[in-house]
Amino acid sequence: MISMNQFDRLETIAQRLIEGIFSRLFHTQLHPADLARHLAVAVETEQPEVSQTESAHIPNYYDITLNPGDYSQLVAGSSVEAEVIRLRNYLTWLIQEANYQPVGPIRVMLEKSDAVRPGKVKIKTRYVNGNDGKHRTKTKEAFFVATHNAGQWALQFDDQTVSLGEPVIRIGRALDNDVILGDQTVSRYHAQLRWRNGIYHLYPPVQPEVVSEQEKTLRLNPHTTVNAEATAQCALKHGDVLTFGSTVLHIIVQDNS
Repeated sequence: MISMNQFDRLETIAQRLIEGIFSRLFHTQLHPADLARHLAVAVETEQPEVSQTESAHIPNYYDITLNPGDYSQLVAGSSVEAEVIRLRNYLTWLIQEANYQPVGPIRVMLEKSDAVRPGKVKIKTRYVNGNDGKHRTKTKEAFFVATHNAGQWALQFDDQTVSLGEPVIRIGRALDNDVILGDQTVSRYHAQLRWRNGIYHLYPPVQPEVVSEQEKTLRLNPHTTVNAEATAQCALKHGDVLTFGSTVLHIIVQDNS
C-alpha cells in the first residue's frame, strides 16, 4: 500500500517530468498564467508620464507577439477576436488596479512571429492618441524593478528564506512558479506578489478574464489568509504572516537604515 508521503513524492516526480524536463525539451505551449504574468509585469514596470494636467498616463496600445505554436494553442477552440477581448479586459483590470490612466482606449493586437521563442512573450507598448504614437518595447528579458528596495524583501517558510526583487512573483505548487511550494493543499498557481509604490501587494494568481474555458489547472479562489484574516488581495508589510493552504509564510523586509 502506498503511503500519503509516497504518493506525494510520486506526484512530485511526475509533475517534474511533465513540467520540467519535457517542457524544456518541447515547449509545446505558453501557459495562460504565464501570459497573464507577462501582462502584469508590463503594467507594473511602466513608468507613467505626467501630463500638463498632472495626470499619470501610461500607454494604451499593447502589441502582443507570441511564437506561432503558442499563438495556435492560445486561439485553439476560440478565435483571435475572442482572445483579444479577453486580453484587453485583463489589461483594463490591471491598469485600474494600479490606479493608472491610459492615454486613450485600451487597444490590443495579437500577433505571431518565429522571432519569438516558444514560451516567450514580446510586448510592444505605445501611446496612441490620434495619429501620434510613441513606441516602447518590452520582452521578458528586459523587465526590471525600478528600485532596489524590492530586493530587501523575502519570504520565509519551511526553514528556508527566498529573496524577492522581481516586479511580479508567482507562488504555487506548479514547478514553473517563481516560488514553489510542495504543500498539496496549495493550488498549482496559488497567488502572486506584485511590486508597486515601494511595497509588495498580494493578488490572486490570475483573473478569470484571461483564463480559457478549458483551463483546468488554476483554482482562482484558493484558501489564503494574511494575519489570520481571509483575503486574496492586500498590501503587505514586514512581519505579515501569510497562510497558503497549510503552508505558513512570513514577510521579511530588511532594515535599510
